[in-house]
Amino acid sequence: ARRTGTAFVTTYHSEYSERGRVKNLYNSVMARSDTVIAVSHHMAKLIRERYRTPDERIAVIPRAFDPEKFDTAAITPDRIAAARAHFDAGPEDRIALLAGRITRRKAQDHFIEALGLLKQQGKPVPLAVLAGEIEKDDFKRELLARAEVLGVADRVRIPGFVADMAAAYATSAVLLNISAFEGLPRVALEAQAMGCPVIVSDTGPGREVARTAPDWPPNEATGLRVPFADPSALADAIADMLADDAARHAMGARAAAHVRATYTLQRLTTSTLQVYETVLRKRGRL
Repeated sequence: ARRTGTAFVTTYHSEYSERGRVKNLYNSVMARSDTVIAVSHHMAKLIRERYRTPDERIAVIPRAFDPEKFDTAAITPDRIAAARAHFDAGPEDRIALLAGRITRRKAQDHFIEALGLLKQQGKPVPLAVLAGEIEKDDFKRELLARAEVLGVADRVRIPGFVADMAAAYATSAVLLNISAFEGLPRVALEAQAMGCPVIVSDTGPGREVARTAPDWPPNEATGLRVPFADPSALADAIADMLADDAARHAMGARAAAHVRATYTLQRLTTSTLQVYETVLRKRGRL
């Protein structure tokens, strides 16, 4: 691009691994473009810290969700029934959904530990659905073995890939996004768009993707926030979320309104095209 004078724009989606100087140099090409698009303010901060990229070369453009695909009005009773059947959920089961690859970085093991704590404390244990492609069978077996030890194996489902995620969100009481590293978790946007409140971790973009205390008052919150790798706090958050159905439904309604007004495809595409236009003008190509 430099040899030919071609405009060069990159998008930094996630916290790419930085194991050693060679890997850091390899990744740094992401920050040596005319403009680097960061999918969250958290990612923008990371780019500044890692590569000393000046603010004028960073554009924060959050991810978006597809409002036609994730539309509560399009969810039929048959789709809800199919999702619940796929999860082997009983008619009274309230589903706590963790959507993402079955891999340690998504923290499914912390979820299992939280379920064990809920059972130990005599609190209701939701049906835990770990939905996503299985990256390593060993980790899946580890999760199921731990659930057996904690006495919650009957409350855990690992269905693998789920085709109808809109219905999965619509039938869930709460979505968990408790990963260690995320750029901006699209599953949290999609779930909220479907009126499903979220529990997020405090590792960076969780503060951006959902309105949570103490940054927002309870009557404006769209989810709960917990420290990363703290199953006890997670268990408390799950119990709080399931304790009051009316409050949870109100939170879900706020969540849908928030993401539908903020994380739109129109805003994403318009902002991205503006970045391209600015870079091309600087290059004298417009």
